[in-house]
Amino acid sequence: MTRMVAWIKRFIYNCKKTNHVKLTGEPTALEIHAAEKNLLKLVQRESFTSKEDKRLAALDVYEDEQGLLRLKTKVVFKRDTEDFRCPVILPSDHVVVKRLIRGEHQNVKEIGTPYFDVVDNTRLNKRLKHRQKLIADLRARFRSEYLGLLIQRPQHKKWKSQISIGDIVLIGCDNVKRMDWPLGSDRNHPREGQRQ
Repeated sequence: MTRMVAWIKRFIYNCKKTNHVKLTGEPTALEIHAAEKNLLKLVQRESFTSKEDKRLAALDVYEDEQGLLRLKTKVVFKRDTEDFRCPVILPSDHVVVKRLIRGEHQNVKEIGTPYFDVVDNTRLNKRLKHRQKLIADLRARFRSEYLGLLIQRPQHKKWKSQISIGDIVLIGCDNVKRMDWPLGSDRNHPREGQRQ
């Protein structure tokens, strides 16, 4: 839209200057910048009555040398461009502002920022299926190989140890954790086959 205004301004200039050399070729950066300022001024004229407009009452607004309404921000003394330090005030609901924003979004898209809605779905789905299969395979291998080794018990019969007098033993109790079982000493333990 700004380039279109630059072309219109150049056409008007070339029509007025009959004796001078006419401007040709693509619009220069200065012409585009001037066209942008004219476009912004036009939008402000249509939207705001003056800097005393009701919608601007809560803002610190001033009019610059080109007639644009600008906002004084907290970074007004920072070394930066005027457009950053004191932005031009524009209404959000104006058609021209919406088109300028859409144009900037398209410029950013052309530079290489992807839209996540248009990402290759099939590639992502294949990747997701591959990861799910890999996780399932690893889980199956873990269960069969590692847990299988932990569960294996010796094939020979359990042996019973002989308790002799003076041995220290654990005294088991069903309602107490093994860590809390008390230790005891065997002083009078009857042997197998002996009676008390």
